[in-house]
Amino acid sequence: MNTPPPSVSSPHQRRIVLVATACAAAVLASQLAGKAARDAIFLQRFPVTNLPLLLALSSALAIGTTFLFARRLSRGVPARVVQLANFGSAVMLVVEWLLLDQFPRPIATIVYMHQTLLGPILVSGFWSVVSECFDPRTARQVVGTIGTGATIGGLLGAVLAERVAAMVGTSALLPAIAVIQVLVTLPLARLAHAGCKPIEADPGDVEPGEIKDVATNIANVSLLRRLAVITVVVTVAAALLDYVFKATVTTHVRKSDDLARLFATFHGAVGILTALVQWTFGRRALHSWGLARTLATLPGAVIVFGVVALVAPGVTPFVLLRGAENVLRNSLYREAYEVFYTPLLARERRSTKTVIDVGVERFGDVLGGLAVLAILALVAAPTSILVIGAIGLSVLGVVVALQAQRSYVDALERSLLAHAIDLEKDLPRDRTTRRTLELVAQGGAQPRPQGSRRWPFRRRETPARGALDPTLGRLADLTSNDATRIRRALTASLLSPAAVAHAIPLLGRRDVARDAMQALSQVAAACVGQLADALRDPLLPAHVRGKLPRLIGLAGGELARVGLMSALADPELEVRVRAAEALLELREREPHLAIDPEAVFEGVRRELALDPAAWQAFDPAAPAQHLATLLALALPAEPVKTAFQALWSDDATFRGVALEYLDNVLPIDIRDRVWTVLAIEAPTIAVAKRSMEDVRADLLRSHIAATSSTRLHAAK
Repeated sequence: MNTPPPSVSSPHQRRIVLVATACAAAVLASQLAGKAARDAIFLQRFPVTNLPLLLALSSALAIGTTFLFARRLSRGVPARVVQLANFGSAVMLVVEWLLLDQFPRPIATIVYMHQTLLGPILVSGFWSVVSECFDPRTARQVVGTIGTGATIGGLLGAVLAERVAAMVGTSALLPAIAVIQVLVTLPLARLAHAGCKPIEADPGDVEPGEIKDVATNIANVSLLRRLAVITVVVTVAAALLDYVFKATVTTHVRKSDDLARLFATFHGAVGILTALVQWTFGRRALHSWGLARTLATLPGAVIVFGVVALVAPGVTPFVLLRGAENVLRNSLYREAYEVFYTPLLARERRSTKTVIDVGVERFGDVLGGLAVLAILALVAAPTSILVIGAIGLSVLGVVVALQAQRSYVDALERSLLAHAIDLEKDLPRDRTTRRTLELVAQGGAQPRPQGSRRWPFRRRETPARGALDPTLGRLADLTSNDATRIRRALTASLLSPAAVAHAIPLLGRRDVARDAMQALSQVAAACVGQLADALRDPLLPAHVRGKLPRLIGLAGGELARVGLMSALADPELEVRVRAAEALLELREREPHLAIDPEAVFEGVRRELALDPAAWQAFDPAAPAQHLATLLALALPAEPVKTAFQALWSDDATFRGVALEYLDNVLPIDIRDRVWTVLAIEAPTIAVAKRSMEDVRADLLRSHIAATSSTRLHAAK
C-alpha cells in the first residue's frame, strides 16, 4: 500500500533521552537539597511567622527575574542560557557559605531568596530545553523516562541533604549544591546540540520577553491562559499547605541540623513515593487518563487528603497532605504539564514557558504569602481555614485542568498549520504524489484514473434530423454515435431535463466527456435532484456515476448535501471517493450546511474495512487521500489535511505533531485501524512504550508557513 514514513526513533535520539534523564536527576537533586538547606537555615534564625512575608517578597522579586530569564531564552539557545544560570547560582552558593557565619541573619535571608528566585528558574529552564528537543508525540513517549530520572534525583538530593546535615552541618549543604549545579552544565552542553537552535529575528516580530508582549501572548492563546490559571491556583494552595506543614513540624523540632534532617527525610520519603507513583502509573497515566485528567491529579489529591485532614486533624494528616501534594506535583502533574507545552511554536514557548513556570508561579506565591498573613492576622486558629482555602482552590484547579484538553488540541492544530507545506514551491514531480498532495491540501477533485471502464454504447439507427421535432432531434443527436452531432447538441443551448437524462451517460465517452461535463455544469443547479437520482442509479457504470458528485457539488444547497451524503455509502468505491471530494468542496463553499460527524465516521469505518486489493485496483494512493477527505468532513478541515500531508514528511517534528494530533482527534477504533491501513508504524523509543490516547489541537498562523521538505509517497 503506502510507503511508511520514517521512524522518529533513532540511536541519536535515545542518547539524548539518556542525557536528559541524567540532567533531570542532577537538577532535581540540586533543587531538593536547596529547599532543605533554605528552610533549615532560615527557620533556625527566624520564627515561622516570618516565613509568609519573606515568601511574598522574594516571590515578587522573582517575577522580574523570570522575565529577564525568559528574554534570554527567547533570544538564544535555551540550553546555553540554562548552563550560565546554573554556573552563576553555584558561585552565589559558595559566597553565601563563606559569609553565613559572619552575617547569619542577613545571609539566611539571602539564601532563602536565592533558592526561591533561582531554584524554580533552573528547573523550568531544564524543562524548556527538553521541550525544544522533542516533538509532542515523542515527548509523550520520553517524558516518563526523564521524569523518572528527576524522581531519582530528588531522592538522591534528599539523601545528600540528610547525610551532609548529620555529618558536617546544614551550612555545608551550600557548597555541595554548588558542585551539583556545576556538574549540570555538562549534560546541558550535550542537549544544546540536540535540536535547540537560536530563533532568527524577524523584523515584524515584537521584542520577545517584554512583559506587555508576553502577557498579550498568554492572553491570546487559550492553552497558555489555562496553564497560567492552574499554575496560580495550585501554587496558592501549596503556599497555604506549606505554612500548615512547617508550623506543625517546627513546634516539635528546634535545632537547625535536626530541621535540615527532618526536611531531608520528608523530601526523601516524598521522593520514594514519587518514584512508586511514577513507575506504577506514570507510563500509563497519559494513555489511560489523558493529559487533562493527569494534570488534574494534583488538585484532586489536595481535595481528598485535605478533607481527611479536616476530619482528623493532627501532625500525621498534615504531613500526609503536604506530602501528597509534593508527590503528585513531581510525578503525574509534572508529566502532563510539560507535555502541554510541546505543541507550541518555538518562539511562543520560549518567551512564555519560563514566565508561567516561574513568574506566574511566583505570583501565586505572593498571593499565597499575603493570604497566609491575612488569615494569621484575622483568625486565632488558622489551620482549618488554611486547609479549607486549599481545598476550595483545588476544586477550581480540577475544573481548569479538564478544560485544558481542548486548548491542547487547539495548540496542536496551530502548530500543524505553522508547518503547512507550500505546494507551489515544493511540488513533487511524480503525478500520483502530486495529485494526493493537492487533494490533502486543497480538498479538490481529481481526474478519473487511467484504465477506467468505458460505457458500452451501442450503435443506433436514427431517423433523419429534419423529420423530427427540434427537441426530439436534439435527443436523437445526443443518442447518436457521432461525436460531431453530440457536441453540436450539447453546445446548442442549455439542456432541458430530458436532454440531461441523455447527456449523463455521455460522461463515460472519452471523446465527448468534457463537452458533456461543461453542458451539465451549466444546468446543475436546476437539475440537482435529477443528478442525485442518477448518482444512485445502479444501471449506470461506476466511472460515469463517479463524474456526477462534482456536478452535484457545483449545484450547492441542501439537496446537493443530502445527495452526496447518501453516496458515501454507495457500493462502488469510485463513487464514494468522488462524493467525499465533492462534499468537502461543498462544505468549504457553504459552511452553514450541517454534516453529521457520526455519519462520516461510519463512512470511514466502512472504508477501513475494505479489502486492500480493492484499493490497489482503484488507486494505490487512494487510502490516504480518501481518508483525509472523509475526516476533514467531520473534523476541522485544514488541520486534518495538513496532518495527513505531514505523515510522510522528512521533518520529524512536523510528523510527530501530526501523529499526536490524529491520535487525539480520531475515535479510538478508527485511529488504530488507520495506522494499519496506511502501513504507518507508530514511532517508538526503546526507553518507553508509546501510548495512544485522547488529545486535540488548533493549528495557527499559516502566514508563517515554513516550507518543509515533506514528501507524501505512494506505495508501488
